[in-house]
Parts: sequence; structure tokens; C-alpha cells
Amino acid sequence: MNGDFRDRPARRDGLGMWDVAAAVCIGVLGANAITWGVAELRLRWELQQVAEASRQAVRRIEAEAARAAAAQRDAVQADRRRRAVEQHADDAARRAVLAEKERKAAAWAKFYRPSKACVESTVSVDCANEHVRAKTEFERRYEAGEL
Repeated sequence: MNGDFRDRPARRDGLGMWDVAAAVCIGVLGANAITWGVAELRLRWELQQVAEASRQAVRRIEAEAARAAAAQRDAVQADRRRRAVEQHADDAARRAVLAEKERKAAAWAKFYRPSKACVESTVSVDCANEHVRAKTEFERRYEAGEL
């Protein structure tokens, strides 16, 4: 053997066992690569779907929170307006009662003039009786609308 190619055994036609094994391995590796690629694409798509669903959920929650905050603000404003109206009504009622008391006091001052004897001496039974009779008559006439 002197290194001549003729010394080698002749090659058979067709594929040998190692050729078939190599082709099967390459096919299996290719199929695995395709399977993993498809799995990765599906996983990415599913992750995108989950991310979009999460964004939509966050938007819904934020919108609901905004609606709740607006409703709360509206309720607070309505309560403030109601309190202001009640306060205004209370103030008006107090002013009306005070005005009525002032009118009645003015009418009493105009109606009752103590006698000269009672002006000079305010501590007597006759003066007290005079005052009570005058007050009773005043109340009757005031309630009747005569004063």
C-alpha cells in the first residue's frame, strides 16, 4: 500500500448505515428546532395576550376608581350645598325669631306705661299686679293681632 486511492475498498452505491443515521439525526434535530420555535412563538403570543388583558384590566380599574372618586366628589359637594342651604334656613329662622322678639318688645314698650306711683316705687304689690294685668292684656291683644 503506497497510499494510492486504488488501495481503498470500493465504495458501494447508495447510502450507507452512517449516512442514514446522520440523516435521521439531522431530521430529528430539525424537527426539534421547529417544535421549539413554534412553542416559543406560541408562548410569546400567549404572553402578549396576558399582557394586553392585564393592561385592559388596569384601565378598567382606573376608570372605575375615577368614577368612584367623581361620585365621592359629587356627594361631598352635594352635602356641602345641603349644609349651606340648611345653615341659610337656620340663620333665616333665627333672624325671624329675633325680629319677632324685637317687634314684640317694641310693642310692649309702646303698650305698657307704668303709673306714676309705680314709676316712683317699683317694689309694691299694687305695681306688680298692675304689671301682670297689663302683660296679660298685651299678650291677648298681641296674639289677636290688634297691636
